[in-house]
Amino acid sequence: MAQQVVILYVATTDKLNFLEKEDIKEFYNDFVSFIEVSHPDIMLRISETEVFDDEVAKRIDDVFDEYMEAFLAEHMEYRQED
Repeated sequence: MAQQVVILYVATTDKLNFLEKEDIKEFYNDFVSFIEVSHPDIMLRISETEVFDDEVAKRIDDVFDEYMEAFLAEHMEYRQED
């Protein structure tokens, strides 16, 4: 259930709008795996408490930003020119 909560949050906050349709599945699968490995406390908290609050959202936002650095390093086509 925690995975679905994270994906729904990311999808409904327009964080995936920059992706091409064919890359969305890869992105969210890799993002969820990243959270499970690097920040398992987030998934554990969602699973154990069944609560999604501002603190959980903030943690996911922070991890999303962290993951984006790695994603953009591998997917140069999504890098924006400054």
